[in-house]
Amino acid sequence: VVDRLVEYIQTQGWGKIAFMSVSTGYGDGGRAEFMQAAKAAGLAVVADERFGAQDTDMSAQLTKIQGSGADAILVWSIPPSAALVNKNAFELGMEIPILQSHGIGNQAFIDIATSEAAEGTVFPAGKLLVAEQLPDSDPQKAVLLQYKSDYEGQFGQTPSTFGGHAWDGIWMAVKAMEQAGPDRAGIRDQLEQIKDFVGITGVFNLSPSDHMGLTKNALALIRIENGEWKLAQAAKAATEQGEPYKIGVIVAETGPASSLGVPEANTVKMLEEQINAKGGVTGPDGKQHPLKVIVYDTESDETKTVLATKRLIEEDQVPVIVGPTQSGTSMAIIDTVQQAEVPLISLAASVQIIEPVAERKWVFKTPQTDRLVVDRLVEYIQTQGWGKIAFMSVSTGYGDGGRAEFMQAAKAAGLAVVADERFGAQDTDMSAQLTKIQGSGADAILVWSIPPSAALVNKNAFELGMEIPILQSHGIGNQAFIDIATSEAAEGTVFPAGKLLVAEQLPDSDPQKAVLLQYKSDYEGQFGQTPSTFGGHAWDGIWMAVRAMEQAGPDRAGIRDQLEQIKDFVGITGVFNLSPSDHMGLTKDALALIRIENGEWVPVK
Repeated sequence: VVDRLVEYIQTQGWGKIAFMSVSTGYGDGGRAEFMQAAKAAGLAVVADERFGAQDTDMSAQLTKIQGSGADAILVWSIPPSAALVNKNAFELGMEIPILQSHGIGNQAFIDIATSEAAEGTVFPAGKLLVAEQLPDSDPQKAVLLQYKSDYEGQFGQTPSTFGGHAWDGIWMAVKAMEQAGPDRAGIRDQLEQIKDFVGITGVFNLSPSDHMGLTKNALALIRIENGEWKLAQAAKAATEQGEPYKIGVIVAETGPASSLGVPEANTVKMLEEQINAKGGVTGPDGKQHPLKVIVYDTESDETKTVLATKRLIEEDQVPVIVGPTQSGTSMAIIDTVQQAEVPLISLAASVQIIEPVAERKWVFKTPQTDRLVVDRLVEYIQTQGWGKIAFMSVSTGYGDGGRAEFMQAAKAAGLAVVADERFGAQDTDMSAQLTKIQGSGADAILVWSIPPSAALVNKNAFELGMEIPILQSHGIGNQAFIDIATSEAAEGTVFPAGKLLVAEQLPDSDPQKAVLLQYKSDYEGQFGQTPSTFGGHAWDGIWMAVRAMEQAGPDRAGIRDQLEQIKDFVGITGVFNLSPSDHMGLTKDALALIRIENGEWVPVK
């Protein structure tokens, strides 16, 4: 909190600060931290006044400060005394700006001080107080709004940041007990392992050396205006509208991959409308920039994807591209974007799209890699005690990537691949391949494709009366798979995918749950259809591009650099933490293992 306040003081050009603190442990701690930080920052502390927690009149201390030449007063206390400082200063007619600590983050402060005396006070606090004003890209927004709704519904009052601390504490304890049960030592160890927990106070990443797990990103800078909490950054931002910020999008709205590309295109258009309805993208210049999304259909064709990419770069002059849908089409344009130095956020699976990173400096992706998916599938195969696997894959970049990853993982795990069958993306009958597999002694069949061909494997196997369990890749995560295969033929199929398909069944402690449910509600409301994981990949890609442009504007190199710095971004596909060595930023926690039962998605326990 002190670091955040010192940052703000420096941006205002203030050099002389009067400090006032309550004579309690809270005041002592804040005072010690501020004195140390002020010295390091070269700030002059021109007054150092104390008061008691029960004191009701601080006029004497404030009168001393009036003659100190202070540029601002920083108060470290909680209501009621913190509020009475503002009230007394207002009664004395003082016009020195007042800063407060995070100890004032509830309505009691304004009620006691009066809105007139509280006017203009700036303080850092958890984002709960300004939840509605946060950008949709903020990882906490959905969780904060749900907590506010729940609390107000039950108690008829606005929740405070302090209630939020308790929410975080209870959920941390629950998350730890989910892993360790009631064992005290186990709970302690699990608490140290909490990662990417989106709470009310912030996004927590604990460790053996950090038992809090928060960064300064957990704090919003808030200003009181007309008795209400306002995001200080937003209050300072210019209302002037800037030039539109453009994002190029290339997805397969038609062709064999259209069951993936259509929900991607729908999602992109929905986000463009939502973002512009809220004023657009706030750039680093403080202006509001309308978002202009330029979408081209790749027709699921590599050559047409290359042409569309060049058009976006050369004619439309976009600073960033989201897409394409498929691994093959993504691989086809890597040289184009690398040479043009335009950041690309692919919506396809193959790990080869982003690796080796040294040769893919300008390329990022949002879906889980085929490597992550293979690892999750091999884990499941081993838990079932299966040793012989028949592998079937589509003859595309997606199929090639999955096949290569599985063959390597199977060898390492000691699995016997008793069949290795291929089929074309346009093929409609895989009975010949399945007939071969029937005599192979396979314990299970693993299929690596997307609808329609992935679904037709199930349908053909059902028609042949085969009873061998079928596993699929994450390429089947939409309703089209069940519709094409039929629910009878899809029954029992197990596959790893993003958690969107089972969002309602996730525990409330899952950091993605609130974001997933909001996306589902938005998509169903606009398109009358259930969204798919593929639309979710596009949601993540657009928001990543927007987050980067908020910091870098339309500068291509700046956007690339900002993408590498994305941390704790709670998306539809997972919680993203990118870096210069990781251009996806997901772990296997982004995958749920799902079984199809009676035509519905059900988590595998």
